[in-house]
Amino acid sequence: MARRGRFVLIAAVLGGSQAASAGVLCAPTAKVEGEPTLVVAIEPILRERGIVVIAPTTSDAGFTTECRHVAAQVASGGGRIMVWLTDPDGRRVERLTEDPAAAATLIESWARRDLVDPLFAARSSIRVGPFEPPPSTPEATTIPRSRFTVLAGADAGVSGDGAVWSGFRAHACAAIGRVCLGGTLRYGIDLEQSGDSAAFDNGRTAFDVTITAELPLRYGRLTIAPGVGVGQTSVTAKRSLVDERELEQASAFHARAAVAAAVRLSGVWSLRIDLSLDVAPLARQRLGEPDGIDRQLAASPLLHGWLGLGIAYGVM
Repeated sequence: MARRGRFVLIAAVLGGSQAASAGVLCAPTAKVEGEPTLVVAIEPILRERGIVVIAPTTSDAGFTTECRHVAAQVASGGGRIMVWLTDPDGRRVERLTEDPAAAATLIESWARRDLVDPLFAARSSIRVGPFEPPPSTPEATTIPRSRFTVLAGADAGVSGDGAVWSGFRAHACAAIGRVCLGGTLRYGIDLEQSGDSAAFDNGRTAFDVTITAELPLRYGRLTIAPGVGVGQTSVTAKRSLVDERELEQASAFHARAAVAAAVRLSGVWSLRIDLSLDVAPLARQRLGEPDGIDRQLAASPLLHGWLGLGIAYGVM
């Protein structure tokens, strides 16, 4: 027995030194103290289960948490066995068991790191990254941008000579990148209520063609589109509504600055408001000779502002 005890002690010490140096798991070790009859009954059960049992006189200084060992004190009372357990980290618990076999099982559960450590190793290998929210799903009501937009609407305008106009407009554009390039056709009628047309007592109509570029900016159901354009305006002046021979025409190039606001109604249909200002610095404002037989006619205005309301198909 003395030779066997020395072998167990040497195995425990060697196992502890190897674990501390190489970082590997050594044999689970237990030191059982207390009532001699209980110690004698529990120790063989622990050895059968692979637990190295060391003598109670062995110091704890040579053991580390890498080389797991547990100290147990046992005592009987009331037909049961009380077990006090202390691990290398200093944690201490007490448990009440039914018999030596149950006490040995409790001690073994505290001594065996070879069963528990692989579970912790597998758990620690799972890498947990920062939380990333799932990609947002577009709402079912979201309408994608169209590649083109067409519009028809009615306009009201004021020219630089003080005349009031009404008109009709058709507009279309196609998306090229972020810009919508297109054109506008407008037919305007001078209402002859004020301005040069009222002063010279003649009627006039205007037809303009403008190449446009807009930059649509979407805010939910609302789209704001600032834009610019260049084009030509042709004005037809009439001295008489009966005699077509008394018609005179004038044309002028113009530059346009504009902004539009469109509110989506349903699907790709929207209600659109346009505000524009045409500047024609080379426009011929009068037709006819001042000293001629025929009176002068109001012709192309230098400035022309328009406010339009229309229905558009296609969401920019």
